[in-house]
Amino acid sequence: MIDHRTSILIICTASMTVAPMGCTTPGHPLPRTEDGLIRTATVPAHPWAPTGLPMFEGDTGLVATWSDLMQGVAGADVVVLGEEHDDEVAHRFQLAVVEQTLASWPDTAIALEMLERDEQAAVDAYLTGTIDRDALLDAVTSSEGARSRFVEFYLPIVDAAARKGAAVVAANAPRRFVTMGRVEGWETLARRSETDRALYVIPSSIHQGAYRRRLEALMQEHDNDVDPDRVDSVLRAQQIWDATMADSTLNAYHDAGKVILLVGRFHGDFAGGTVEVIHDRNPLVDVFYASTINEDRRALQEADRDRADLVIYTGGAPRGSDPIDPMDDTPEEADS
Repeated sequence: MIDHRTSILIICTASMTVAPMGCTTPGHPLPRTEDGLIRTATVPAHPWAPTGLPMFEGDTGLVATWSDLMQGVAGADVVVLGEEHDDEVAHRFQLAVVEQTLASWPDTAIALEMLERDEQAAVDAYLTGTIDRDALLDAVTSSEGARSRFVEFYLPIVDAAARKGAAVVAANAPRRFVTMGRVEGWETLARRSETDRALYVIPSSIHQGAYRRRLEALMQEHDNDVDPDRVDSVLRAQQIWDATMADSTLNAYHDAGKVILLVGRFHGDFAGGTVEVIHDRNPLVDVFYASTINEDRRALQEADRDRADLVIYTGGAPRGSDPIDPMDDTPEEADS
């Protein structure tokens, strides 16, 4: 297995099965059988406990365990947990990872895609007890649907960090600026005030490779008529998210020494998106990427090979909301 300082894999957000193109292999070596054979998992009966889900090495397909997962967490500077936003089992899995990590490393910072940089003051006030739960929810959600999802999926993680006195990082760019960059271009964002520009990071260039092809395939799942200009505009938005979340994560790593980042898995699968930006900006940071997929599988699927260091199948439970948009009832294009 290639050393993770030279090759980093990620975990994603949308439920796609597009084959990887030009991907690298995962970076964290995990225990293997002496014969090196790829095995299928022995899976517990439903409901699966978060620590007992079927897990597989992303490159070899070998069965992994919760212990292997935590070994990867222990050796990493940055842990990226990719999700499908409406997967209840995946969120219970994330909470278990966060709680066990904080038990061993209480200073670990928890960064969330679902919180935007201009919400950081409200998050800090909640962590210190200055504002209550309802005031936090008023500050970080814009609809009843978003509020209920945050309470169910993300507030338990924020509370786990609060109990340990750990930092919670509002990692993402505010939606209004992402929309501006998508519609008007990055040049418009570059002309904003210094105060505004502190809330987002403008990417250095636009991707035209595998990441763009995956985005185009995802968009075609929702709309067969997808023209290249529309793909480019959504890609501009995606990359503002990626660049901003990577910047927030590296800043948190500098302050805390260890970070867990929760993102939609499109932002990390097949070594693209946010994880790619983290690696480009600081190749010496050790990144461990785990991707949760809402399917009932007993072996690594070929479409998921090289998707992440670890691929976790959460059981294929029925999903509720559109997985493209985690926190808003009126998605603006592909808000993944």
